[in-house]
Amino acid sequence: MEIRKSFLYEAANPSAVEPNAGRRHVMLVQAESFCCLGKKLNRPSVIPFIDSIAKVGRGGSLSLDWRGAYTMRSEFAVLTGMSPEAVESYGFDPYRLAALIPMQSMARTMKKRGYRTIAWHPNDGRFFDRNLVMPNLGFDEFWDLKKLRAVYGERLSLMGRYAADSVLLALAAEYLAQCREPTFLFVITMEAHGPWHADNFSGADRISEEERYEAHLCSLDRGVRSVAHAINSGKLDGVMFLYGDHIPGLRALDDPACLADPTAANTEWILLGSELPNTAMPEVLRPEEVSEFLLRMSR
Repeated sequence: MEIRKSFLYEAANPSAVEPNAGRRHVMLVQAESFCCLGKKLNRPSVIPFIDSIAKVGRGGSLSLDWRGAYTMRSEFAVLTGMSPEAVESYGFDPYRLAALIPMQSMARTMKKRGYRTIAWHPNDGRFFDRNLVMPNLGFDEFWDLKKLRAVYGERLSLMGRYAADSVLLALAAEYLAQCREPTFLFVITMEAHGPWHADNFSGADRISEEERYEAHLCSLDRGVRSVAHAINSGKLDGVMFLYGDHIPGLRALDDPACLADPTAANTEWILLGSELPNTAMPEVLRPEEVSEFLLRMSR
């Protein structure tokens, strides 16, 4: 396939870079398999802090056309502002294209605004070719599991098979608070990745599949709370936007009643930060709309 020129990134004139004085740090979090399961299955919520953000109008639904195992489609749409269909035959896995060519992205816009751009992913950097994709999307640095462990050692603890969301987000807030220049940090979490087996963590054999998944939601909720505390205490001058990349592949969500719901594939998003505009937030966002929304909110 011939690569269309419209997909290619053309480097901007260095003089076009905006002054960065007064810029707040920006954290974008892709939360693995995150959704409000309580809403979907009419069961008590286990994420009280995330719920509290949504209740004050700082959250909504992320409208997705896909369910489970499409992480790279959501990630690509959020970072580039393009739907996967826009890249035609690469649409099923748009990172195949992003691994080949430099592309326009939110990270490049942030660089134009004077930000350092960094991506964190506590997994093998070769997964979905992110070691190639992230530089092509304009990130100055890509910290995979090897790099994160080299920096944080045993502080990067596990919950189940993967790095704990509660710890990863706390470390991200700590990292940004220490950055002297405005930084755009994209964090891809892993903790809630399925399958949710009975041997994933201590006591998992005594609870249901949904409850095992919810144990990871609790960890995410604690992580979001730690970021909010850093912002509210004045330690971190920044904003955080968090969204779920796809709903989890739980058997309970394959129930015909759930599948019949036109919003069955939707996940959630939340926004928190210092001095956010006092404007109404959209109830529903498409993933390709996130970059424009966050860039507007982070000014």
